[in-house]
Amino acid sequence: MASPPVTPVKTRERSDPARGDLGADSMSFDFSKIDYELARARCIGQGLWSKVWLADAKHPERRRPALPTPPSSPPKWTSSTTASSLFAVKTAARPDATEVFKQETKVLTHLMRIDDASQYVVTFHGLDPRKSALVFEAVIGGSFEGLNNRLKQMTEVSRHLELVNLFPGLASDLVSGLEFLHDAGVVHADIKPANILLDISDHISLPKPVVRARFIDFSAAFRLGSDDSTENSGGTWDYMAPEQLRLQKELNTPTFASDVWSLGISLLSLLWQPLYAT
Repeated sequence: MASPPVTPVKTRERSDPARGDLGADSMSFDFSKIDYELARARCIGQGLWSKVWLADAKHPERRRPALPTPPSSPPKWTSSTTASSLFAVKTAARPDATEVFKQETKVLTHLMRIDDASQYVVTFHGLDPRKSALVFEAVIGGSFEGLNNRLKQMTEVSRHLELVNLFPGLASDLVSGLEFLHDAGVVHADIKPANILLDISDHISLPKPVVRARFIDFSAAFRLGSDDSTENSGGTWDYMAPEQLRLQKELNTPTFASDVWSLGISLLSLLWQPLYAT
């Protein structure tokens, strides 16, 4: 007598360790393809929520199948790593930064899924679930703030020539970048010279590499029409719009308009120094 068919056993799908418990709206850093060395990284910045490290990238080489060889022969292939690029790795500076990082990941994932996002925003590679760290392209050309400090050391003539050369392109990049953010429904909420990075790289509309300006640090940012929190969306005093100085939360929450004000003051800081001189 034939036995009844056996009900197949359902097996749980194995989770991908590179994804952690991130949802579909959060990009995870895929360390199975490329990784970084945080142990030997150099701290290049620190803010309210985080520290940023400059870390070498490493590429694990796949093992090749061994060929039959005499017993006395040494092994031909071993696992090794090769550093060929750099990452900027943002780690938490305090325990409550975890939730801030989660929202920043959602905002950056949303932006990175839009064509040409890396023309306006420093490239985000994902949240590393092993360390709860945000991994970015390393931009080593300095910041808008650093450029500002360098201009202060120049003679009036040298400063004028430098501004004539750089300012129009940087201003165009940043105005286009802010338009990109707002078209994507994102309020940055903390635009200032320290959150604008510079590098020399390809531009979407120019035939050769140029000095470019891109936005970084979306720890205060939020997406309109989402469940993103605005609790940490305040800004930096010198660059905040006047309406943000109100005490009522419903009146001082950052908006597209306050982003425009902050960018305007950031650009003005290059042209007029000191910015708030009396």
